[in-house]
Amino acid sequence: MKRLGLTAVLVLVAASLTTVALASRKPDHDEAVKITTAFKTTTKAGLNKIAYQFNVVNIRVSTVNPSYSRANINAKPKYRTTFQNAYGVAKFSKARGWKVIDVGSSMVGCGKVPKAVRKDLKLLC
Repeated sequence: MKRLGLTAVLVLVAASLTTVALASRKPDHDEAVKITTAFKTTTKAGLNKIAYQFNVVNIRVSTVNPSYSRANINAKPKYRTTFQNAYGVAKFSKARGWKVIDVGSSMVGCGKVPKAVRKDLKLLC
Protein backbone atom coordinates (compact mmCIF):
# COMPACT_ATOMS: atom_id res chain seq x y z
CA MET A 1 0.00 0.00 0.00
CA LYS A 2 2.90 2.37 0.77
CA ARG A 3 4.34 1.78 -2.71
CA LEU A 4 1.06 2.72 -4.32
CA GLY A 5 0.93 5.94 -2.29
CA LEU A 6 4.54 6.80 -3.13
CA THR A 7 3.93 6.10 -6.82
CA ALA A 8 0.88 8.36 -6.81
CA VAL A 9 2.87 11.17 -5.18
CA LEU A 10 5.70 10.81 -7.71
CA VAL A 11 3.24 10.90 -10.61
CA LEU A 12 1.64 14.07 -9.22
CA VAL A 13 5.03 15.73 -8.74
CA ALA A 14 6.12 14.82 -12.27
CA ALA A 15 2.84 16.15 -13.71
CA SER A 16 3.18 19.43 -11.82
CA LEU A 17 6.78 19.88 -13.02
CA THR A 18 5.65 19.34 -16.60
CA THR A 19 2.95 21.97 -16.17
CA VAL A 20 5.42 24.47 -14.76
CA ALA A 21 7.86 23.87 -17.61
CA LEU A 22 5.16 24.75 -20.13
CA ALA A 23 3.76 27.83 -18.48
CA SER A 24 4.28 31.20 -20.12
CA ARG A 25 4.82 34.17 -17.83
CA LYS A 26 3.75 37.78 -17.60
CA PRO A 27 6.37 40.17 -18.94
CA ASP A 28 8.17 42.55 -16.63
CA HIS A 29 7.34 46.24 -17.08
CA ASP A 30 10.15 46.98 -19.58
CA GLU A 31 9.29 43.92 -21.68
CA ALA A 32 5.60 44.88 -21.70
CA VAL A 33 6.39 48.41 -22.92
CA LYS A 34 8.72 47.15 -25.66
CA ILE A 35 6.35 44.40 -26.83
CA THR A 36 3.45 46.87 -26.90
CA THR A 37 5.57 49.26 -28.95
CA ALA A 38 6.43 46.45 -31.37
CA PHE A 39 2.73 45.79 -32.01
CA LYS A 40 1.84 49.49 -32.27
CA THR A 41 4.60 50.14 -34.83
CA THR A 42 4.54 46.98 -36.94
CA THR A 43 3.52 47.23 -40.58
CA LYS A 44 1.99 43.74 -40.38
CA ALA A 45 -1.74 44.01 -41.06
CA GLY A 46 -1.23 47.78 -41.21
CA LEU A 47 -1.31 48.00 -37.43
CA ASN A 48 1.05 50.98 -37.37
CA LYS A 49 -1.55 53.06 -39.24
CA ILE A 50 -4.36 52.29 -36.80
CA ALA A 51 -2.44 51.99 -33.52
CA TYR A 52 -4.82 54.49 -31.89
CA GLN A 53 -7.71 52.01 -32.40
CA PHE A 54 -6.45 49.13 -30.25
CA ASN A 55 -4.83 48.12 -26.98
CA VAL A 56 -2.18 45.44 -26.60
CA VAL A 57 -3.26 43.20 -23.71
CA ASN A 58 -2.68 39.79 -22.13
CA ILE A 59 0.98 39.72 -23.07
CA ARG A 60 2.73 36.43 -22.31
CA VAL A 61 6.42 35.54 -22.66
CA SER A 62 7.40 31.95 -23.32
CA THR A 63 9.29 30.15 -20.58
CA VAL A 64 10.41 27.53 -23.11
CA ASN A 65 12.17 30.21 -25.16
CA PRO A 66 11.92 33.75 -23.72
CA SER A 67 12.68 35.22 -27.17
CA TYR A 68 9.01 34.71 -28.07
CA SER A 69 5.92 36.47 -26.80
CA ARG A 70 2.22 36.53 -27.58
CA ALA A 71 -0.26 39.37 -27.15
CA ASN A 72 -3.91 40.09 -27.82
CA ILE A 73 -4.81 43.10 -29.92
CA ASN A 74 -8.20 44.36 -28.72
CA ALA A 75 -10.24 47.21 -30.14
CA LYS A 76 -10.74 50.28 -27.99
CA PRO A 77 -14.45 50.79 -27.17
CA LYS A 78 -14.94 53.46 -29.84
CA TYR A 79 -13.68 51.12 -32.59
CA ARG A 80 -15.36 47.83 -31.61
CA THR A 81 -17.69 47.94 -34.61
CA THR A 82 -14.91 48.50 -37.14
CA PHE A 83 -11.86 46.72 -35.70
CA GLN A 84 -11.52 42.95 -35.55
CA ASN A 85 -9.67 41.74 -32.46
CA ALA A 86 -6.62 39.64 -33.18
CA TYR A 87 -3.50 38.26 -31.57
CA GLY A 88 0.11 38.15 -32.56
CA VAL A 89 3.56 36.81 -31.88
CA ALA A 90 6.72 38.84 -31.42
CA LYS A 91 10.32 37.66 -31.32
CA PHE A 92 13.24 39.26 -29.51
CA SER A 93 16.74 39.52 -30.91
CA LYS A 94 19.65 41.47 -29.45
CA ALA A 95 20.18 43.26 -32.76
CA ARG A 96 16.57 44.35 -33.37
CA GLY A 97 14.74 44.10 -30.04
CA TRP A 98 11.11 42.91 -30.10
CA LYS A 99 9.65 42.58 -33.61
CA VAL A 100 6.24 41.24 -34.58
CA ILE A 101 6.52 38.12 -36.72
CA ASP A 102 2.84 37.25 -37.20
CA VAL A 103 -0.61 38.73 -36.57
CA GLY A 104 -4.10 37.41 -37.22
CA SER A 105 -7.25 35.87 -35.81
CA SER A 106 -6.28 32.21 -36.29
CA MET A 107 -3.28 30.02 -37.09
CA VAL A 108 -0.90 32.71 -35.84
CA GLY A 109 2.71 31.57 -35.53
CA CYS A 110 2.18 28.36 -37.48
CA GLY A 111 5.39 27.57 -39.37
CA LYS A 112 7.14 30.53 -37.73
CA VAL A 113 7.31 29.50 -34.08
CA PRO A 114 8.83 26.25 -32.71
CA LYS A 115 6.27 23.65 -31.63
CA ALA A 116 7.23 23.73 -27.94
CA VAL A 117 6.89 27.52 -27.89
CA ARG A 118 3.51 27.33 -29.66
CA LYS A 119 2.31 24.97 -26.95
CA ASP A 120 3.69 27.20 -24.20
CA LEU A 121 2.00 30.30 -25.64
CA LYS A 122 -1.20 28.38 -26.48
CA LEU A 123 -0.96 29.03 -30.20
CA LEU A 124 -3.18 26.63 -32.13
CA CYS A 125 -2.07 25.29 -35.47
